Amino acid sequence: VLELTDYVCERAAAAGWEVYSSRRPGEGSGIVSLTVPGVPAEAVVAGCRAAGVVVNARAGRVRVSPHGYNTRDDIDRFFTAATGAS
Repeated sequence: VLELTDYVCERAAAAGWEVYSSRRPGEGSGIVSLTVPGVPAEAVVAGCRAAGVVVNARAGRVRVSPHGYNTRDDIDRFFTAATGAS
């Protein structure tokens, strides 16, 4: 799970998104909060849901929480769906 959330953070940073979840050693978690510049979190979530990708909005941020059954391909699907929302 931490490898997947690290991958989410890497992809988000490369796309110019803001990552609010700490990735410092010992502080990583299975939940990542992101913002997409200029796009409300609710719009990103709606676009993802329309593509069959389940994420949520919390406190104005997109909440991504992959689990052990997810793969990097699932994360890539999220970014494709989220980018389509912007």
